[in-house]
Amino acid sequence: MERGFKHNWGQGTYKYPLGDSLKIAINQWKDNRQESWAKSGIPGNIKNIIENLEETFGGRPLKKKEVFKIVEEFAEAVIATNKNLVNSRNLTEFERGLINYFYEETDLFRYTEEHLEVYLAENAIEKIEKATRRLMSLEWELYTIKNLHLIPAVTDFLQLVTRSYIWGFDTECTILCRSAMEQAIENRVGSGYRLVDLINVAKKKGVINNDIADIAHKIREKANKILHRDPNVTEDALGTIKETVRVISVVTGGHDPFAPPSWLLNERS
Repeated sequence: MERGFKHNWGQGTYKYPLGDSLKIAINQWKDNRQESWAKSGIPGNIKNIIENLEETFGGRPLKKKEVFKIVEEFAEAVIATNKNLVNSRNLTEFERGLINYFYEETDLFRYTEEHLEVYLAENAIEKIEKATRRLMSLEWELYTIKNLHLIPAVTDFLQLVTRSYIWGFDTECTILCRSAMEQAIENRVGSGYRLVDLINVAKKKGVINNDIADIAHKIREKANKILHRDPNVTEDALGTIKETVRVISVVTGGHDPFAPPSWLLNERS
């Protein structure tokens, strides 16, 4: 569904895409919030907070609004993947002592907490449609996993895999795929091996064939590339999940969900 498209059917807010309805509610809340904090003559209004910050750090060459902006932008940088937190100017300002005041001042903390609530809500709305489609794209994988007898460690990793993928954390998803696969193979052939050796041992013992071993090595190499070279590189996270579930299915139950049916193999022979 295109962003901003308005339905001509339904009743009430159902006339609009869910994301648009939520945006309206958030914007209304933001307006009410700003009006409440802007009221003068009450403890904790935004004007007093900024003036107190300027007074506390009066020796700094910073304007009133600039001081408070540092607090909000620093908080945003913590959860914004496109910002370099470590090298940001905001972190430098916090290192100078602003962070102590931030936690000691109750009103400042509450105001910034509300700002982050809005920030997270707006970001979540942008991901709703994509997250929904990603969840639906995992139907086959979730069905396959449900019918496997897995040890808790593998189940836990696969849950993290699906959650990471749904919300767009493809890098983390790929690394977790490697961990889930490693746990499954280790449980079958024994511990004490590196993953590359685990895969080879599993192949020698007949747990997996050459094709599945190649897939397992491919998953291992993807994760290694992320871990050791570039954490921002991710290649086809959904494909990696499918391959991981395929390997785990073979290792755990001896069934390859992608293998051609026996009647087709007989026809080819």
